[in-house]
Amino acid sequence: MKKILTTILAAALAGSVWGALSGSGTEADPYLISNEADLVYFGEHVGELATGYTKDMDRINYFKITGDIALLEEWTPISQLQQGSYTWKHVKLYANSLVTISGLKINAANINTGLFGKIGNSNKADFENICISGADVSLTCSNNDADLGVGAFVGWCETSGVTFKNCHVQNSNVGSAKNSGGMIGFIDYGPVVMTGCSVEQSSITAGSRPAGGLVGYAAQPLTLSDCAILDSKIYYLNGTSSSYPKSGVVIGRQNTNCTLTLADVSSVGNTIYYPNDVTDTNPSVSGWSNAATTSGELIVTPPSPVAQIGDKTYASLAEALLAAETGATIEILDGTWGADAIGSLTIQEKLSIRTKSLTIQAAEDAAPKFTADVFLGYDDSKTVNATMTVKGLAFENAKLSIGEYVSVTVEGCFFTGSGENAALAIIDSCVKNHLTTDVYPAAQVTVRNCTFDGTKTSSPAIRIRNGGNVTITGNTVANSNHNGILIESNGSLDNTPTKTVSITGNTITEWNAENVSGAVKNRGGRAIRLALGTLAEGSTVTVGGNTFRKDAAGLGLDEPDFVKISDAGSASVDISGNDWNDMLLSDVAGNAAVYTCDAAATAIDSVVTNTPPSQRRLRRLRMARRSRFWRM
Repeated sequence: MKKILTTILAAALAGSVWGALSGSGTEADPYLISNEADLVYFGEHVGELATGYTKDMDRINYFKITGDIALLEEWTPISQLQQGSYTWKHVKLYANSLVTISGLKINAANINTGLFGKIGNSNKADFENICISGADVSLTCSNNDADLGVGAFVGWCETSGVTFKNCHVQNSNVGSAKNSGGMIGFIDYGPVVMTGCSVEQSSITAGSRPAGGLVGYAAQPLTLSDCAILDSKIYYLNGTSSSYPKSGVVIGRQNTNCTLTLADVSSVGNTIYYPNDVTDTNPSVSGWSNAATTSGELIVTPPSPVAQIGDKTYASLAEALLAAETGATIEILDGTWGADAIGSLTIQEKLSIRTKSLTIQAAEDAAPKFTADVFLGYDDSKTVNATMTVKGLAFENAKLSIGEYVSVTVEGCFFTGSGENAALAIIDSCVKNHLTTDVYPAAQVTVRNCTFDGTKTSSPAIRIRNGGNVTITGNTVANSNHNGILIESNGSLDNTPTKTVSITGNTITEWNAENVSGAVKNRGGRAIRLALGTLAEGSTVTVGGNTFRKDAAGLGLDEPDFVKISDAGSASVDISGNDWNDMLLSDVAGNAAVYTCDAAATAIDSVVTNTPPSQRRLRRLRMARRSRFWRM
């Protein structure tokens, strides 16, 4: 109700109200559609507003969209041009220059679905300069044999002719168990002509019937000129291997009476997905063609390759991982790579890949970036005798997880934001309970020269679980919303009770960036948090040469605020030589608000400061007034 009132108010302010369109519908004085209210009225009354025509005299009724329209309410497909309602109409929906209809949302059942549900026999329609962006159009069918269509513009064309000029579908999802197309679901009568049209970065899904980039099913002539399908995904979900192909990048199914004419039509970066993980990155014009006639050629450019091994390229990281032999280097090519570029693997494939020692790195002169989570290995708490090295990759609002390798190195990577629970998670490098003897070398995890900036709430930047020997050095860690660096061990799983942990030369700033107290569950954090699982004699823990920087207003929320070490057992711990927010040794040593460690022997014999001696006292006094952290 609130959205409806908002829409009515917006319409009133724009000079239009529910129940009327200005104009008379002629070319010189078109009906004007300026907002959602007008478009809804058009959909409900177009059959009444449009003047009829005869076979001998065509009369076009003009409906002009004056600017972009954002739809707030779920859309009801326009159905008034169906045969048997208001017949013999010719409607032109257009704009003088390209306008965008955004927010088209339809979740229909057992009806033809799109901006127009169905344009019936003897009616005509022209569309010009319209882009449908961000649509989510879905159709469910209770009758599996029903002939229904879904498309962003039109579900079903049963017309005397439809034309599209400079019309586009972008960033949209169109899905049905039936005939699904990016622009039109089903062409039953025609002809249909598209000029300068495209479907881009969209997903078209069908179940038991065809799916196509532009049209789901075409049974009548279709002429395409200067059209393109770009970076889109077409899914045919319910077929069997014997029924391939059943989807095409232009038309899902081209029936016998469909004469298809192509002129400068291109397919760039599209993929068709079939059951059982079958994909096609070099798709044909149509899936089923039924001996139909096609003139002209489709210009196909497959998706850009993501990775390469030697001279061979691969369409996804998953494909490269499967093809790689142990010891191989997988180079990630330049680009921004999401979930499809990463690909998916079955459990068995993940287990197989985990046995290979691999290096994954940025290709020469490339700056690849992942925007979806990457998981290398498998998480079943069974370390394998293999190594994984990752170098020079960037991750944006995504997490890199590496699981169960006995040796892991992450070097020179960039993390902006994070996935859930961490930006970088390395797990179970020393869990060997499944082995009768300790046949693997000592576990070693190394993170060096990486940059981290920001994490999700309650997420550390670096999280290492059951890591064995750990070296974290030369990293910059900023604005983590929990711990900057977290190392945790489960004593019942971690098979390396004697280990070396070294955290040196890192710069850690503004950890627990939201400055939320640890009294709020799972919200507080330290610069460094080590929960070490009770280390044996001979273990060493070194936290040295690090620089900690945090505004005084954020200090004292979690004591100890800088470093907390627990379950150190019999380890020798040294936390000397750090810059503790420019504090003096007398401020730091023994101050439980700065650090705590339960080891029997903890050394802190020096600190690093950069403030001139004459300014230290004044700086300390100012900080003491701003934070409850200080204990003078």
